[in-house]
Amino acid sequence: MSRESSEVQGSIYERLRDEIMYLELEPGQGISEIETGKRFDVSRTPIRDAFKRLESEGLLEIKPHVGTFVSLIDLDGIADVLYMREKVELAVLEELAGAISRAQLIRLELIMGRQKKLLEQPDARVAAEEFIRSDNEFHCEIFKLAGKQKIWNILTGTSYHYERFRMFVNIMDSEILTKLYEEHLLIFDALEQGRVDLLKQVFPDHLYTGIRRGAQKVYEMPQYFYETPAEL
Repeated sequence: MSRESSEVQGSIYERLRDEIMYLELEPGQGISEIETGKRFDVSRTPIRDAFKRLESEGLLEIKPHVGTFVSLIDLDGIADVLYMREKVELAVLEELAGAISRAQLIRLELIMGRQKKLLEQPDARVAAEEFIRSDNEFHCEIFKLAGKQKIWNILTGTSYHYERFRMFVNIMDSEILTKLYEEHLLIFDALEQGRVDLLKQVFPDHLYTGIRRGAQKVYEMPQYFYETPAEL
């Protein structure tokens, strides 16, 4: 593959991935190589390569002789991601508590300032997407401050279903963004005060906010999910 072809394929892959992650392409929706090729004005080869890459990440399902579909959201996979996040990120937060500098705290404050402005965004979809990006920036910064960004990269490299679930909940629940922002303030305060005991309380609560608030929403849109469990 030439460098130009590789860049084209990569650009298409990134565009489609974002559309899947932020639910512009909905779970279960069919997607055609031919139509996608027309849309991007390219041959089927880079489209096919992008589709295969998305399939390898669990974002597309390619069914021979049937078609290609955006994968449904895997709730079991989300539970696994949250388990890892709770154990690993809490350890990182505990390491930072009491050792974080004022300059480092300011970096977190700047991110939270942008989040606060997003609470005034009238377009629910735009607010939902941009808040997820900013939320990820906030938590990534925590790992950076602890010198653990590679661990963050590993965690987020397996969280595609979780990211889509977050987008789903953020759109469906008009009040969740305010709740998440307020929880970031609590995490910030606990870090600033060096209160490991508070972090052990507020961080798990924050991590599972989406699951708690989104449980009922799952039953309103069951077609988005592989299974709707009896109890979330």
